Amino acid sequence: MKTIADHLLPYRAFLADKKQRIGQAIEQLEEQKRQDEANSQKISLNIVGIFDTVALTDERQATDWPSFCSRYERRFETLTAPWRARLAAAREHGDILTQTIEEEKLSTANEIRDVFFSIRSENA
Repeated sequence: MKTIADHLLPYRAFLADKKQRIGQAIEQLEEQKRQDEANSQKISLNIVGIFDTVALTDERQATDWPSFCSRYERRFETLTAPWRARLAAAREHGDILTQTIEEEKLSTANEIRDVFFSIRSENA
């Protein structure tokens, strides 16, 4: 029987690869003096780190794969809810900087969610 860690191997590989690619992009952008774009990538890197850490925490607290999936799926809602609220407020007030930041966070979280849900479906 597969452990939670076994089920998470492809997901962890995805997250590790994403971190590496973002890190390389940050280095290149900073070398090119494209600090705004590098900062955007740093936001994405932070979001990947958050979901990686949360997966580790939920893995330790879950008793089996279905309970892990249930916990972790709720995280996508609870973690992104404040970001969606800030995005809506930023749009309402014309705050382009906050809007850009929140859109980057949500875009990264959505990509991570889609990959997790795909892996979860494959392991059902």
